[in-house]
Amino acid sequence: MDDNYLITIAGSQTTGGITETITLSTFGDYRRSDGKDYISYIDMDPRGAKGDVTTLTIDGGYKATLVKTGGTHSELVMEKGRRHICHYDTAFGNMMVGIKTDIIENQLTDEGGHVVLSYSLDVNSASISSNRLDITVDSVPKKYS
Repeated sequence: MDDNYLITIAGSQTTGGITETITLSTFGDYRRSDGKDYISYIDMDPRGAKGDVTTLTIDGGYKATLVKTGGTHSELVMEKGRRHICHYDTAFGNMMVGIKTDIIENQLTDEGGHVVLSYSLDVNSASISSNRLDITVDSVPKKYS
């Protein structure tokens, strides 16, 4: 994996009226192919060991798929205005979650850019959280990559 882009993810989750926000910056890959944008990076666990590979595929402004592979495997399909049932694997076990996407704003170009995803999650049709991901992709000069 080439780490030629700085990927910054600001994620917020609202549960029970309380919102928590976490920001992550990491180096990873970004490319465009066949009308889709691909953002990939290696997750880091709190001890700094390399973890799963996360790949976000954005298909225009209507569909995004987040796939996590490695020690766990998850696939979340986000399609604007639709609810999908998806497999989500955690260190504590597997579960099926519902994901309904309200916003997919894709402002990526050949050089990088910005993506916004806003969605809600449910388990057994009971709402568990509202979520928002603001993802920025910046090209890294060759002397720094």
